[in-house]
Amino acid sequence: MQSIVGSPSRWSSHFTLTYTGPSLSKPFGADAPNPLMQIPAPQVNMQGTVSVRYRVDPTTTISFGTGLMVYTPFTAATGWSVADPYLNFNKLLTTGDIHHYIVTGINLWTDDQYASQDGYRLGFNFSDESYYVFKWGLTVGVDFWASANTFAANGNYDETQQDAWFIGGGPYVEYAFSERVSLRSVLGIQGDHAVSSPGSLLVWENPYQTLGVGVQIVKKALYMYTYVMATPYSPNFSLQNTGLGFNIIANLF
Repeated sequence: MQSIVGSPSRWSSHFTLTYTGPSLSKPFGADAPNPLMQIPAPQVNMQGTVSVRYRVDPTTTISFGTGLMVYTPFTAATGWSVADPYLNFNKLLTTGDIHHYIVTGINLWTDDQYASQDGYRLGFNFSDESYYVFKWGLTVGVDFWASANTFAANGNYDETQQDAWFIGGGPYVEYAFSERVSLRSVLGIQGDHAVSSPGSLLVWENPYQTLGVGVQIVKKALYMYTYVMATPYSPNFSLQNTGLGFNIIANLF
C-alpha cells in the first residue's frame, strides 16, 4: 500500500505496469489463458500508466497521466500504444482501524481500437480498497471498482463491443514475512453491461484467483508482485488456462 499511495513529495511521478503472461502449459507462447474461449484468443500483453502527481496534503493527491500498452513484449513486441489520458483524485482515509484508499477519475479514450473502431469517448472510474492490518503481519482487505463510459452519438459501431458500465471486486489476504517480502492472494470477479444488453443485465466473468509473492524492492518507491493466476471455479479450469503475471508500482522524486 505504501507504494500505491506514492511519494510524500509535493510533486512526484507514479508508474504502474501489469503483465498478463502466457499459460503455464505454453510459457513462451503468444496467447494468454482463455477460460472464456474467446475468438480470437487474448494475447500476452503489458499495460500500465505513467502519471505526474500533486500532493495536496498527506492523504490526498491528484494525478494526471496516460495509459501504456504493448503486446507480446518479451518476444516480438507489437501494438505499442500511449493513449487514454486521465485525471484522478486519490484519497487515503481511516475509519477506526480500517483503512481505505479511494480513487475517482475521468479519462479520454484515444486508443484507436476504443475511440475510432468502437466509439468510446469518456470514461468515469471509482475504486475503493479497504483493509485491516493485524499486528502479527496479516492484512485482509476488499477491493471494489466501477466504471462507466460514454460513446459517440453517430457512427456504425458494434454495440456488443461497447461496455456501458461494469463493476467488480473481491477479497484479498496478504501475509508479510518482513518489511519487504509478503505472500499475497487475490480473489476477484467482474461484470460488464454492454450497450446492446437489455435493461441492466450484467454478464459476469469467471472468478479469478492469484497467488504470488510481493517484494518491496525500494521502500515506498518500487514494488513488484509476481503471481500465478487461475480461474479455479470455471468449468474450463486447467493448466492451459492458468497464467503467469506480475504487477510493478514505481514512484520517483
